[in-house]
Parts: sequence; C-alpha cells; structure tokens
Amino acid sequence: MLPEGWAVKNEHKDLYELTAWTVNARYPGDWPEPTREDAVGAESAARSVYDSVTAEFERRGIPVKFG
Repeated sequence: MLPEGWAVKNEHKDLYELTAWTVNARYPGDWPEPTREDAVGAESAARSVYDSVTAEFERRGIPVKFG
C-alpha cells in the first residue's frame, strides 16, 4: 500500500515476512510458535521499515509527529 516511488519498497524486500507475522497473530490456525530469534528478527525488520518510512516523510516535507 506504499505509494509508487517510495524508496522503502526497494529497501525492504522482506516486507512479506512482517505481513505473515501479522496474519498469524490475527487469525487462528496451526502456526508454529515463534522463537526468540523470530521475535528479534521481526522487531529489527519493523524498526528498519519504520526508520525508512520516517526518513521518506522527511524527504518529502511531511511533518512526522507521534504522541
């Protein structure tokens, strides 16, 4: 759902993996239990995506305010 031309689309080819975690958490199913390594990897990927999107906002002059 990211707009065309945003660098984050090219910088993070592993967005599917984060999406899979979202789906697994939201819908019941026979999903494997996540490991600590899974959690650390997902957190690292999510932080990296967040940083990329925030930087893209700043490059485009979009104010970033949270809280």
